[in-house]
Amino acid sequence: MWTQTSGLKRTDISMNLSTAVLISHLLMLLGSGLSRSLSAENIASFLKMQMKITINRIKHINVQVSTNITFEGQNFIPDPDQPVKGLKSTEEKLSVFQKILEHLPDRQIEKDIVGLKSNIQQLAASMSCSTEKKESDKGLDAFLSRNKTNHRTIRNITLDRLSQFLTKLEETYTHQQLTC
Repeated sequence: MWTQTSGLKRTDISMNLSTAVLISHLLMLLGSGLSRSLSAENIASFLKMQMKITINRIKHINVQVSTNITFEGQNFIPDPDQPVKGLKSTEEKLSVFQKILEHLPDRQIEKDIVGLKSNIQQLAASMSCSTEKKESDKGLDAFLSRNKTNHRTIRNITLDRLSQFLTKLEETYTHQQLTC
């Protein structure tokens, strides 16, 4: 049961607080980067904050996933238990999540992933990592086309895996040296 505070629901207030934190960090980073480009450390710090906000948004959606659900093609949704190998691997997985989210109603989460991908690319560029564009996965396109009617199940599994992936990624960016 939600309580009303000045006409706003508690979820509205927490989203506004998340947005305020994001904007304040952006302004801080922009202010520190006016005379020089952002360092890899600043970008990584910003990425961790973006990940936390996205994870918080997914939690507010209240995703419920049964561990017994299996269906043909769910292997196209990135497995959060696979280790993060570097920025290129991270960007590839985020691209798959983005492609799936394009077919689902959660537009804010999709926008968050687009922003994360952009900042991963910026971080990779600051570390002089090579950037190769991977071709679209035709199998994923076919999977999404075949499962248009199962969008709720795909949404729940995707958001659950995305949340787990971002949590592990945030831990990786906190405790390990970043690699290409």
